[in-house]
Amino acid sequence: MFPAHPNRRGSSVLLAGASAALLLACTSPPPAPAAAPPVPPKASTTPPAAGNTGPAAPRLVVSAPIAAALSTFTKNGVTYHAVLQKATFTYDDKATGTVPLKLLTADLDPLALDATIRQGVCSAQGSAFNEQTVDYPYAAVMTRGASLDAVAGPDRKPMKLRAMDDSGTPNQSVFSGVGKRSIEMAYDRCVGGRKADGPGHRLDTYLPDGARIALRPAGSPQALSLTLDERFVPYILLQHKGNRWSAAPSRIVLVDIDAPTRRVHVHYRALFRASPAIEQVDLRALTSEAPAGTASDSETPQAARKRTAALLAHLSRCERRTGYSEPCADIARPVPAEALR
Repeated sequence: MFPAHPNRRGSSVLLAGASAALLLACTSPPPAPAAAPPVPPKASTTPPAAGNTGPAAPRLVVSAPIAAALSTFTKNGVTYHAVLQKATFTYDDKATGTVPLKLLTADLDPLALDATIRQGVCSAQGSAFNEQTVDYPYAAVMTRGASLDAVAGPDRKPMKLRAMDDSGTPNQSVFSGVGKRSIEMAYDRCVGGRKADGPGHRLDTYLPDGARIALRPAGSPQALSLTLDERFVPYILLQHKGNRWSAAPSRIVLVDIDAPTRRVHVHYRALFRASPAIEQVDLRALTSEAPAGTASDSETPQAARKRTAALLAHLSRCERRTGYSEPCADIARPVPAEALR
């Protein structure tokens, strides 16, 4: 038997994402490296957590086509925040071979935040268990209507896949084979609101931007290689006291693929310590439609490209976290001035 998700229990979700609309704090966003997304988000403000005696929860500003929520949890007496994220993609129904995933900037699927959705249940919004678990140390892939052949990084080198099984709670998957960790995380067997075809697979690490997922659709002799856009890079920009800024990448923790409907959800996490207090968290994304290098009226295209390169270089240097906070979320690792507008 595997441990229940210790990271989810006791956490409180403070701000929920919305379907076909994004949530944005009522204050104006700070100067930042990314241009505004194609679809303007709507306004909302993060409410304080009931009974929270620690630092006040920061405002969450969503400036990317991603459904998102801020969750607060405590581990070993230390309070942390997690930005839960779900991006929705699709792909061409007549595509063959290598197929790029297309980011949807409207008709977004919301996060499954209903506290009444039971563990192991695939609700209309998806799995509440998967989407509210604050910490996954690796990524998993679930499929419906297709079998998973392989996963490769942007360098096309195969990544280790570990087949999960159903040895745990009903309708949940966990890896229990040779090489299992002392604590293995579980996943509901859900693809959106439908049950996955099998237990799925997990990797030994997070799925990188630009990864390739090789599928074999049911009844088709041809395999598909779904490709995540390397130019879609979600990240968080944190405002610290004194108007100082840090930035950290969002990590891919789950991909669920519904081959019959060509709907793909990519789930991300970004974790950081609650203290010292963070005033605002801005969820942003570099995209092919709205790159950080998009020139504004006050800068040249060359300056915009330089700013994008500086931001990407900073994010690429952010080592993988080993605890519950991204190292680059610390103000001791500020965003380079050349990455800010």
